[in-house]
Amino acid sequence: MIYTYALLDLNTPMKLELNYVNICLLYKPYYIGKGTDGRILRHKYIYNTHHKKDAKTKQLLQNHSFDDISTILSIYNSHEEADASEKLIIEQIGLYN
Repeated sequence: MIYTYALLDLNTPMKLELNYVNICLLYKPYYIGKGTDGRILRHKYIYNTHHKKDAKTKQLLQNHSFDDISTILSIYNSHEEADASEKLIIEQIGLYN
């Protein structure tokens, strides 16, 4: 299973329709990624204090569960499909990791 996912800033509500994956997010995403297996969970445990994303995750986890700030957007059969989806979602949001 290969998937795309988002980490959400629960301090910034908004309505964002991701047309490519037919999903509506109610909070601003601060990171879009892709992975297999438990890749998404690494954000819960691994912090690089020099990376803005990790600092944001650490701050959010003080008041919210990881399940609240993370969501899987779509599941794919190939890495190529997931790569294309990740790129399109990031372009639609205007977010560059």
